Amino acid sequence: MDFAVRLIDLKNAFSRNDITDLKRLAEEFAGDAFLHYQEENVDLSIVAYSCAKFLEKPYVVENKAWHSFRKSMLKLLDSSILDWGAGKEAQSLSGIRKSIALIGKLGLKLGRFAIGIVEKARLKVGAEVYAKGASLGIASELSGSEKKELSAYISATKMPEKYVTKSVSQRLADARRVFS
Repeated sequence: MDFAVRLIDLKNAFSRNDITDLKRLAEEFAGDAFLHYQEENVDLSIVAYSCAKFLEKPYVVENKAWHSFRKSMLKLLDSSILDWGAGKEAQSLSGIRKSIALIGKLGLKLGRFAIGIVEKARLKVGAEVYAKGASLGIASELSGSEKKELSAYISATKMPEKYVTKSVSQRLADARRVFS
């Protein structure tokens, strides 16, 4: 799928406050990040997941800081869409990274998260990449999460029960398909 379409889907889900769609997109972006080994999809997944988590918390959306955040986030997403369409891919990706920084700042300001919202999103991306068949090392590398933290997170979830793990030969075949 075209990256501009992904950006538009993300912006539309966020502008509608659609938590379910944001979570679906976060999972989809993470899976695509592994299949195509694209860090920009990791970034989109982080944005989608983080925004969904913020929207789930009444104390966040009722805070004055939320309104400023929302306006800035929509502006960054709009700019990234326009930049990508104009062939300014690096500028577009920079806008997405700025949105991640904005998410981190709001998370710190409202400070009720056990771990930083961006760090948690990276763990979720890593877990999703792992669930798609990546090794723990690849999932950690691609998501930008620490391998030890990702391993602890995966083992604390019900993921092993939810997903059928792949054999080494299946993982190798997947890796060859991705990198060829």
